[in-house]
Amino acid sequence: RLLQLRDQLVQQTGGQGGANMKFIELYVAEKQGAAKAYSFFRPKGAAWDWAKVVWKPCLMPKHRLTLWLLAHGRLRTKDRIPYEANKTCPLCKHADETCANTFFHCPISMALWTKVKIWLGIRQEVSTSVRLLRLFRRTYRGNGRLTKARYWGVSCMIFLLWQARNRCQYE
Repeated sequence: RLLQLRDQLVQQTGGQGGANMKFIELYVAEKQGAAKAYSFFRPKGAAWDWAKVVWKPCLMPKHRLTLWLLAHGRLRTKDRIPYEANKTCPLCKHADETCANTFFHCPISMALWTKVKIWLGIRQEVSTSVRLLRLFRRTYRGNGRLTKARYWGVSCMIFLLWQARNRCQYE
C-alpha cells in the first residue's frame, strides 16, 4: 500500500522532485501536517448535497431514512448480500435484484412510476436514484404545496416499493 501511495504522489506531483517538495510542505505544516497528508491521499468522490433533497421537514422520518439509504446505495438488496444464492428480484422474479432494478427497471416499479409521475406532473425521465435526486435538487425547489406534494409522493413511492419488496422477500 505504501508503494501505491508513493507512486500516486509521484504521478500527481509530476515527478520525484515534486514529490519531495510535497513531503517537505506536509512536514513543515506544523499542526495541520497529518490532516493535509490525509486529504491529499484520500480518494475524492464527487461532492453531492443530499441533505437538501433527502432531509425535507415535510417528509416522514421513515421515508427520509429510506431515501437516504437509497441515495447512498446502502439498501440491503440481494446484490449486496454475498451469501445470498438466489439473486432474483422478489417483485418481478425476472432480473437480478439491485437498487436500480427494484426501484426503476422492474416492470412493477416502472408501472407505478408512470402513474405517480402523471399524478404529480413530473415530465422528466427517472431511471436511477442519482437522476431522481438530481432532478429534485435542480427542478423542484421551494416550499409550495405542489413541491411538497412531489417530495412526499416520491418519498412515499420509494418507501412503499421497499416495503413491498420486503414483504415479497420475507413473508
